[in-house]
This record gives sequence, C-alpha cells and structure tokens, in this order.
Amino acid sequence: MNQKRIRIFSVVGRNGSRSVESDLTEREAAEIILNNKPSDFGMSLCRQLTTSGLSSKQLAWLHILAYDARERLREQERQASAIGNEIVPLTRDGEEGFEAIPALFRKGGEKLKFPKIRLAVVSGGEILNQYILFVMGERSRSPGSIMVCQQSEDYHGERCGRIAPDGIWVPNSVGVDERHPGLLDLLRRFAGDPAGVTAELGRLIGKCCYCGLTLSDERSTEMGYGPICAASWGLDWGNKRREKEEPKQESVEDIVRRLFRGHQTGV
Repeated sequence: MNQKRIRIFSVVGRNGSRSVESDLTEREAAEIILNNKPSDFGMSLCRQLTTSGLSSKQLAWLHILAYDARERLREQERQASAIGNEIVPLTRDGEEGFEAIPALFRKGGEKLKFPKIRLAVVSGGEILNQYILFVMGERSRSPGSIMVCQQSEDYHGERCGRIAPDGIWVPNSVGVDERHPGLLDLLRRFAGDPAGVTAELGRLIGKCCYCGLTLSDERSTEMGYGPICAASWGLDWGNKRREKEEPKQESVEDIVRRLFRGHQTGV
C-alpha cells in the first residue's frame, strides 16, 4: 500500500507567516477548494493550475486554502455528530443577511472617495475589539466587497472576512468566530440599525464611527455622529431621530378603549 507523501507549504504575507502540512496532490487540493464555496482568489488559483500552472508561492496558497476548507468540513462533521447529524456551518456565512451594509457603503460612496466605518464589540461598557470596514478596490480579488479588519495600532490587524455585495459573509479563515466573539452579532445589529449602533458607539468612544473625529458638539455627541456624516451616509440627524425614539403618545381613543377593557374585566 502506497503511503501519501506529506509536504510542508509556507507563505509570508502582511499578517505574518503561515505553514501547513498537506498530503494532497494539486488536483485533490483544487477539487476540495472548488467544492467548498471558493473565494475569487481560490477560483483563480484553480483556473491557473489547469492552464499555465502555478508558481511555488501560488502552490503554497492552493494547499493552504484546501487545508482551511478541509478543516471547516471536519468541524462541521464534529458539530453534526454533536447535534444529531444536522450540519451547522461553523461561520454561518451567507445566513446572516448583511445586504444593508454594502448598500450603506454605496450610499456613502456617492459623496466620499474612500468611505470607512469604525465599529467595536462592547461588553459591560468595555471595548473588547475594534474593527474598521472599507470597500475593497478594483484591483482586489473581490472588488466592491466590504472588508472587515480588526483595528490595531498599525491601522489594520487581522482581516477577519468580507461582506460580498449581495450581503453574504465570507470569513477569511477557519475559527474567525472563536477569535472574534461578538463580531457577527455586531455586524447583524449594524445591518439592522446603522444609525442606532453608531450612535451608541459614538457616545461610548467619543468619536464619530464614520469619520473618526472627536465628537465635541452636544448634539453630535447625542447622535454619535455629526451633520456632515449624516448627510454623506444618508442618516437621520437631530430631531428626526429623537422623534423616532420618543414613545408613541397615547390617544384619547386608546385611553377609552383601555378603560373599557378594565371595566369589563372588573379592574
């Protein structure tokens, strides 16, 4: 019986080095990638493998992507065994419905050349992690997608994943959920109420989540962003939002109906 040869593939990128052991042939690696929601980069590697061939660095990336895809499948199988053979995707990509976020960036892009949004995961009033969202450029592997990066001192930390133009969440690697707890919930809340979430964070951090400037004006601090960003991103400003947040005033008819119900029940 022939034993498969194990090879080590390594790459060095902007986020550090990465090495994996692989017993796959190039064809097997490509098949695994193609059968598991490949990224544009993965598709490009597989296509080039069958035409002009791959460089040593590209071969390394081919096997790294295949390794990540295979690990995801194994994790799904482990989860399936634990919950009765119902496979639950590890990263829930495609199920959260983030369509509103690319739509918001398209609105911001009408007036801003490089729109960015700064968000944070907060627990108990403390900031656990900060993130920056921006549009991937035309020369990137996924132009028009929204990249989600952990914000660090050197501006960009780990690239956690991207939101495709149709609102599908595509994680950058296996285990993003574990390394960044609360991130997907934050993105889901933000997609449902961008003005509300950024207002909450703006008041906590003291800076606008859209332009990053310090909030000094009382009205801007209350809203979490200023009038210029509100106009650029199509957000409510000032009294418009406060009117929405005020509780609905009970009408005379409501009071009469409530009293009539109480009379019938003996209250």
